[in-house]
Formats: sequence, C-alpha cells, structure tokens
Amino acid sequence: MFASPFGEPFLAGPTEPYPVIQWFEGADADQDGRLTPEEFAADGQRWFGVVDQNADGEISPAETRAYEDVIARLFAGVTLPAVPGRRGGSGRPGRRSGLLGALSLGGAGQEVPMSDPVDRTPRRTYAQAGTPLAMAGLLNVPQPVKTADTNTNQRITQQEWAAVTLRWFGLLDANRDGVLTLAELPETQLQAAAHDQPRGRRR
Repeated sequence: MFASPFGEPFLAGPTEPYPVIQWFEGADADQDGRLTPEEFAADGQRWFGVVDQNADGEISPAETRAYEDVIARLFAGVTLPAVPGRRGGSGRPGRRSGLLGALSLGGAGQEVPMSDPVDRTPRRTYAQAGTPLAMAGLLNVPQPVKTADTNTNQRITQQEWAAVTLRWFGLLDANRDGVLTLAELPETQLQAAAHDQPRGRRR
C-alpha cells in the first residue's frame, strides 16, 4: 500500500514492486524517469479533481469525509508496524493503478465510490503520525488532503492546494536539483517494514 504526496492510494500484490512506482510512472508525463515541478503539480491537480466530487473548485468537509471513509476501508484490518522510515527507495516505473473515482478493494472484489455514504462505524483517527496514510506516504503526513487547508476553515481551495504542492515538492527534492527521481524518494514506513518481514509475507 502506498499513498502519494497528495493522498492518492495505490495497491500492489505481494510479488509486485512497491506501488510508489505506479504513482511515479503515472505522474511522469514524458516518461523520462524524472518528475518536474510541473508534472508533480499536474498530478496533484488531477487528484484534487477526483476528491472535489462536485467540481466546484474546492474540497468541502463532506468531500474530505468521503475520502477518509474510502481510505479507512482500504486499510481495514491492516496491522501497521511501528517501524521508522528509511531513505533511499529505488525501482523502475511500473503501471498506473487507475484508482480514480472508485477505489478497488483488491481481493474483496468490490468498488467503493468516493460518493459512498459516510460509514457510521468507528474509523481511524487522522490526527497523528503512525496512522495508515502517514505510514504509507513519503512524508509521514497523517492526512495529506486535510493538510492543504492552511487557513483551517474546513474547505480547501485550488490556491491552497497549489501552495501545499510546492511545499511537498520542495521537501521531496532532497538534492535540490529541481526534479524528482525514484532513487531520491524516501521509503515509506510500510515499505521499510517489508524489508524486515520473512520472504513470501511482504505486503
């Protein structure tokens, strides 16, 4: 399981490459193995459009809750290891996951649309590190979508989204050369934990 810097979830099978490759390959528009600020921002705007279900140019509290419900269901029943993140992830571009609008629940064989009614059962808290999104993401951010609400009015505008996009890119551009490569991206905590699992049990 992997969450892009913008909070988009990606899944891969136990014998497949870690799905950071899926995100990177999809965002790398010219397939040159390097993400420019423009490509990074375009990928962020694409995902903003998915979460902004009514296409009114902002993400409302209801749309944020719908997103969180989908994330909670994707991670339902997953045991999260308490492992610190390690830098130095690598790999080559793979296929795009296609988790847009309706997110596949893998082996469950069902789709959970972003517009699905709010699940009233208890769900995970997205207010601290160590939660699913934090451990599946590159920057250990508990809830990337909500983090973009810089004025804390519970609504996320395209301007706020663009501003946080620049911040994410700057944090990930470790060598400050103006582009991102797979080799310079940090490993997520889930990816690092997979190295410590017995062969054949990795996720």
